[in-house]
Amino acid sequence: MARKSKLLEKLGEEMKEISISNPEKIGIPVLKEFTIITKELTDYRGTISYQPLENIIMIVFIALLANCNEWNEIYQFGVIHKEWFSKFLNLEYGIPSVSTIRKTMSVIDPEELEELCVKFIIKKVEDLQRLLMSVEENKVQEREVISYDGKTCNGSSRNNTVKGKVKPVNAMSAFNVDKDICLKTKFIEEKTNEITAGPELIKYLDLTNTISVFDALNTQEKTIKAIACKHGNYVAAVKGNQKLLYEDIKSYFDDKVLYKKAMNESFCEETEKAHSQVEKRTYIITSDIDWLNNKDKWANIKSVGIAIREYTSNGNNVKDIRYYITDLLSSELKEFKKAVRDEWGIENNLHWHLDYTFKEDNNLTMIKNAQANLNILRKLCLNLLKLIKPLYNKSLKLIRFIIGQNFDNEILKILSYINIDELKKIANSQ
Repeated sequence: MARKSKLLEKLGEEMKEISISNPEKIGIPVLKEFTIITKELTDYRGTISYQPLENIIMIVFIALLANCNEWNEIYQFGVIHKEWFSKFLNLEYGIPSVSTIRKTMSVIDPEELEELCVKFIIKKVEDLQRLLMSVEENKVQEREVISYDGKTCNGSSRNNTVKGKVKPVNAMSAFNVDKDICLKTKFIEEKTNEITAGPELIKYLDLTNTISVFDALNTQEKTIKAIACKHGNYVAAVKGNQKLLYEDIKSYFDDKVLYKKAMNESFCEETEKAHSQVEKRTYIITSDIDWLNNKDKWANIKSVGIAIREYTSNGNNVKDIRYYITDLLSSELKEFKKAVRDEWGIENNLHWHLDYTFKEDNNLTMIKNAQANLNILRKLCLNLLKLIKPLYNKSLKLIRFIIGQNFDNEILKILSYINIDELKKIANSQ
């Protein structure tokens, strides 16, 4: 189980202390702000559409927040709430049709849209940190963990079309586990393309004061070199795809004398209850790697590590053993342990919600750009939902449902909490 992300939850808890009496007054400006930002996107439609690009993006974004998942639902939502959207959008030509919404979302550049959305939410989160948290809380105590993994949108594939088989949309993402925000996405053809996508994705990131973690598939020379070039640290899982490296590390820790030597160098053991069972976790990291074959091909490698999870399943004792290479020193055991636990942060805090909370796999859109842009806007919605979750104390899925059922009362209340200038005034007066 990954360590639960805390930042958005902490901010949400702090916001509960702020009482907002006029949500419309401070919620609408947030919508206007984001609408203005969306105008920066390149409009590749040229003159073929009279519908403003920002209208379509905002309608899709708000509809996704309000529990809509498919194009027809998004369109009907826009029609029902036309008067509300007219408060911040120019609806001279009415609500765009289903076809216009779908076609427009298919020509927007996903990289442009993601950069815009990530900048918007990170600025909001950082501003909230400065407003709500004390200097001590706001201080960076440890390196942030960036978790990388791919996800397939299963609903986007088809076996038989006029053009033959259509492969599903695959997205490889870089997820900041500590901030609970997806930083960058690389859309790829197949799961195995993650190997080449990793270094390309990393090029766009600032990895200063971070630790990158990923599954064994992405433990590749080029990926680790790319991390080093971006001034980041790494904790890389090792399995059979790097056979010789795996066998070397396994043999080292299988040797009782060497295992004890490594334990004496840097060792941690903890017990916790998870999924109604008791688990024992052991972490060992050693900088004794002179024996490691071809170690120079792994950029900045300084240590190897082992993580052991022991638990009981169906009456049987289970021992799960994982091996790692890293550029952390053996003295940095605490950060090694944190990185190992956070490897699954992207799966538990991002991918699971895209499927469960947003029903991403149920959307049957085959056009890759449209599916990609929906993925990006879902992630922005997810960040907002996590931020306001403590205000509701309910699951994100249920919060979406509540927004859809009681839209006029809920949406502006939610958006009010990211109008930082107004929150400052309210916080100072209370």
